Amino acid sequence: MLLSRAFKSLLNQPVINDIRYTQVCFHRFRSVPKLRIPEWRFRVERKIKDDNLTSENQKFIKEVVERDFGKQVIHKGVETYESKTLLKVPEIEPKTWKKGTIRCGVIAKKLGHYPLWKKDGTRICTTVLQIVDNHVIKYIPPNEFEPKERRPLKKYDRKGCILVGAESVDPNILTANYMGMFKGSGVMPTKHIFRFVVDDVAALPPGTPLNVSHFRVGDHVDVRGKTVHRGFQGVVKRWGFKGGPATHGNTKTHRRPGSLSSGVKSRIWKGKKMPGDMGNSWRILKGLKIWRINTKTNTMWVSGYSIAGNPGDLVYVYDTILPLRQPKEPLPLPTFLGDESALPEDIYEDSIHKFNEPSIIYEPEK
Repeated sequence: MLLSRAFKSLLNQPVINDIRYTQVCFHRFRSVPKLRIPEWRFRVERKIKDDNLTSENQKFIKEVVERDFGKQVIHKGVETYESKTLLKVPEIEPKTWKKGTIRCGVIAKKLGHYPLWKKDGTRICTTVLQIVDNHVIKYIPPNEFEPKERRPLKKYDRKGCILVGAESVDPNILTANYMGMFKGSGVMPTKHIFRFVVDDVAALPPGTPLNVSHFRVGDHVDVRGKTVHRGFQGVVKRWGFKGGPATHGNTKTHRRPGSLSSGVKSRIWKGKKMPGDMGNSWRILKGLKIWRINTKTNTMWVSGYSIAGNPGDLVYVYDTILPLRQPKEPLPLPTFLGDESALPEDIYEDSIHKFNEPSIIYEPEK
């Protein structure tokens, strides 16, 4: 009876044309962080509209791409094109490496985890990284390279910049501005690009390939990658909080952070660990040792299981900056200039057990 009377009273009220109400949105509280594209990089892909192209036109475009860049092949386990470079790379003179010299890095793909064993039986946790068809696109000398720094750079602090590309891609899906970055370099347009700050003595001309022979077994490298994006998470998963008790009068505060601040000042202190977006941030692991190198597949085994990213994500590998893990012998500068075909397929560190060798050796009886 009470509900029917309330409903009739609502029907008898006058209708108001101007109704102001608060719209309720049921979307998630925080959207996914936007991709922060560097200012020096243009939009990569374009909207493909092949409605006006006939089969003959598409065949003609494919013939032009194969004529300029070659057919698609698989080189060292990566899909690429036959023509590695359209320009003749000038001969690079080897230079003497000194301690503190900054060389160029490479773009690698994280393949997964793989254990290795030493000759004494010790198990080593390693991560396999594959260098995916790296080529130098452009070199910017120190007098032209002006990065945005908080402090002004001095003359002796100025460095050069090398733009490196990885994974060749069909140029038909790229924008005109992005294609302009490869103009004059003689390099097939690539899907991924990254820049490395180097010294002037480590400069490389456009079109120079970068392979796994750029590094040596036993040296240490730094790996920079982006962590897995977990979305909006609470304090238990994001910061490892213990949480509240499960029983004994606890109600709806099992996984809550608890008190946020003291009673001195009624505000939240900066840096307080609270719920929020987790992951999708850059992380650098320093001082990872190279245990094994395969020149056929362009892969390298580095120590550790905690390299940021999922299998298949890209990471950036370069010489370590830790002072106590600098190489004892000079590194190839600006890169390895020898014949790669003369190198063995698998190069191990001296203490690593090779799988093609016997694990147990019986000594003759005396």
